[in-house]
Order: sequence, then structure tokens, then C-alpha cells
Amino acid sequence: ASERAAAAEKEGALLLRRAAGAWEAAATAVDAAESDETGEPIAMGAERPAELYAPVCRALGAVALADAQTAVACSAERRGTSDALVAKLYRGSRDLYDAASEALRAATSCLETAPAALLHYLRAAQALSGARSRRRMAMALLAEEGTAPKTGEALSLMRKSEAKVEAAAEDLRANCPSSAASAGSARWSAALTAERAAVARLLEHCERENSIMLCAVPPQPLAVDAKVLARAVAYEDSEEPDPPPRP
Repeated sequence: ASERAAAAEKEGALLLRRAAGAWEAAATAVDAAESDETGEPIAMGAERPAELYAPVCRALGAVALADAQTAVACSAERRGTSDALVAKLYRGSRDLYDAASEALRAATSCLETAPAALLHYLRAAQALSGARSRRRMAMALLAEEGTAPKTGEALSLMRKSEAKVEAAAEDLRANCPSSAASAGSARWSAALTAERAAVARLLEHCERENSIMLCAVPPQPLAVDAKVLARAVAYEDSEEPDPPPRP
């Protein structure tokens, strides 16, 4: 079962990386179609699908790449990779979701309104990957040997994580309309609920340990470095040429 899960995770990450490459190729094609050989713009008409706007293509490609990075982080976590590395991978996810949100905001000039479900998904994904990153880094700090206790640093991370994940869950409850991909929003809510429970358990542990160690709690949590492994796979048009006509 574990081998099948690992294979599924690897295949899922690869498909998302290919999707990111395909969206970038689509954006490049739209850019080319919107200008002539001299670079002068060509009017394509106002009525066209959102996917035929280059900024929208790039935004969707950024989302796919962020999801691919999250698949890599989840796989590393399941395999028992070190807490510090998993924290960096999830921080990479968070950074890529931030970039996807920026790309989507840039694309809104092409749209009357941005897709509500996608906006809510990105906010939930940003909060979730950030919380997972901080939780794993706190675990790494608590497990360090041969150094001065770092329960204060871990506690600072978990307090911030609790606040962020609570705010994200409340945002989802208050602002995500039931019609906006209701099945998806239920999954996002379940993921945030599970992370809130994990955060609460570790926060309680950190509070208890620090009441014994009496370590200073930094007002600003430790910054987690990002490690991004997901890269878009360049799209290649594999369409076979039409066969020659029969004589």
C-alpha cells in the first residue's frame, strides 16, 4: 500500500508539473497571437474564454506548480524525511502559493471577477502550507541535541501558527460561498481542521516544556527558509502529423 501511495504521489506531482508547463506554453502562444511579427498588438476581440488571456494562463500555471511542490512536501513527510527539510519544503509551497495569488491578481484585469473558488482555495492553501512549515520547524527545534534548549523559539512559531490557521478557518467559514466548489471547500475545511488539531497539540506541548525550561520567547518567530524542488516540465507538442493521403 505504501509503495502504491508513493507511486501515486510521484505521478501526481509530475502531472502537475506538466500542467504548469502546458499553461506557460499556452500563455506564450497567446502572447504570440496578440502581436504581429513587428511586435505590434493585434486585436483579438473582447469575447473569448478566460483561458485565452496570457495572464490567466500564467496564474493557473503558478497554481499547478504550487500544488506540485505541496505534493513533494507531503511525500517527504510521509516518508519520514527530517522535520527541518519538510518545513523548508512546505515553506516553498507557501512561497509558490503567494506567487500564484499575485499572478491571479495580475490576471483580474482580463476578467470581470476572479473565480471565487480559486481565490478561497489559494487563501486556504497558503495558510495550510505555512502552518505545516512552522509546525515542522518547531518539531525540529525541540528535537535538536547538544544545543541550548529552543523551546522558546518553538513556542513562538506555534503561537503564530495557531493564530494564522484560526484566521484561515474563520475566513473560509465566513467568506466562502456554499456554491463555490462546495465539495472542494469541505475538503479545505477538513484539512484546516486537522491542522488546527495538530497545532493545538504541539502548542500545548511547547507551553508545558517552556514552563519548565523558562526559555525566552522571541516576539517574532524564526523565519523558515524555503526549498523549492518542483519545476515546470516544458510542454512539447507530441501531436503526430497527418498521414499522407492515399493514392
